[in-house]
Amino acid sequence: MYDELTSGEAVVDLSPSQALSRAESFLIGQGYVVAHRTLTTLMAERKGSEGPTGQERVPKVVVVAVPQLDGGVRIKVGGDDRGFQGRQGLWKLWAENLPKRH
Repeated sequence: MYDELTSGEAVVDLSPSQALSRAESFLIGQGYVVAHRTLTTLMAERKGSEGPTGQERVPKVVVVAVPQLDGGVRIKVGGDDRGFQGRQGLWKLWAENLPKRH
């Protein structure tokens, strides 16, 4: 189960595909690897550390571009990567620079 890590309040003036492509570039720059992508969802992983059972833990981040009736998308980010919380400032800066729908 994934926790919501962050979500954008503003409607972004991009298609789901465009929004996810920008999110993919951002996440790759943060050391993630894309594991799966659909029309509205992107899952990225980064190499984790050993969990309590000695098995490697692979933290995941899921970005969802939710299409809006009037056009554009809202971006929601969930996952189980606790390290992502330390990058929320970078994520917020990235999201603020996306084109907003007025």
